[in-house]
Amino acid sequence: MKKVLVLLSVLTLVLTLCACSQKEDTNPTKSPAPAPTVITKAPTEEVTETPTAEPSVAATEEPTETPTTTATKSPTKATKAPTKATTCNHSYKNANCTEPKTCTKCGATQGSAKGHSWESATCTDPKTCSVCGKTEGSATGHKWQDATCTKPKTCSVCGETSGIAGTHDWQDATCTTPKTCSVCGTTSGNPSRHDWDNATCTEPKTCADCGATEGEPKGHQYSSYSGKCSGCNAVDPIIDEMLAKCTLELPEIPVTLNYYGYDDELQSTLQVTDVKYEFEYDYGDGTIGITAQFSGTKTYDYKGGGQSSTGKISWKLYDTDGNVARAGTFYSPSLAEGESFVNKEETLLYSWDNLEPGAYKLVLLSTN
Repeated sequence: MKKVLVLLSVLTLVLTLCACSQKEDTNPTKSPAPAPTVITKAPTEEVTETPTAEPSVAATEEPTETPTTTATKSPTKATKAPTKATTCNHSYKNANCTEPKTCTKCGATQGSAKGHSWESATCTDPKTCSVCGKTEGSATGHKWQDATCTKPKTCSVCGETSGIAGTHDWQDATCTTPKTCSVCGTTSGNPSRHDWDNATCTEPKTCADCGATEGEPKGHQYSSYSGKCSGCNAVDPIIDEMLAKCTLELPEIPVTLNYYGYDDELQSTLQVTDVKYEFEYDYGDGTIGITAQFSGTKTYDYKGGGQSSTGKISWKLYDTDGNVARAGTFYSPSLAEGESFVNKEETLLYSWDNLEPGAYKLVLLSTN
């Protein structure tokens, strides 16, 4: 019985020491306390043998050895008492954008973080990681293109639209182009037709609507007699060239002229106040004619104030060489004293007189 009590005491001491050893292992920050070397060794060797044989021996025979012999052994092997640390059976969580592969039990890591997989910013979203959804920066914003006649305002980057399309601003069809939108250039229908005006002497066939021309002008058809065009009545420029060579020197105006009868008695007096003239060119013969217009007043009549009679004026036309080209008498209307006449016509030269363009001189004379 005494031997059993000793064995129980040894077993209790061993269990206590084991518990202390495990507690020290779980707290690595503290320094392990020195174990009682003398006593700890004996139980570790004794317990492994004695408890298995004790129940049968205690009732029948005395043990051959006493526990005191164990306690006397050398304590030099007491360092084998602490147990070994356990190795973690890692359970790794996959690496993500910011963290490497990590053990969910002990926190151990392996490898490195994957890093973000960035998708470029869009018109409405900033730069975004396609894995974790993290964003950076800001959205770029839409780049709007103005609305057209057929499309609303549209973003050139993403295609988003805003508002509604415009409308065509149609311009009427012309002779050569169909109805056309002045904004976008879209056309509709067909061109209209030219409204041609016939060619003239100086202009080709011409469209009255757009001014387009076709062909050549007809050209003038001058009359061999008058020098005028039968199509447009234009005068051959040569006529103007010939008339430009013609001049007529006039007497000093006003001039007073007398008309004498057969007995050299004064019959009447006319005062010429104005002389006008015009040259004519005979296109066929190349000769000229001259027509004059006289204006004046009757200042005397031998029959007195209550009577009326015709006044007379003599005239001579001299050519460039001073020769008398033609002469004649101008007869005024029947006038009383104080009455006047205006632009009374008198032919000074006919074209059949066969005189060419040149310088001429008119002289007015009293008449006998």
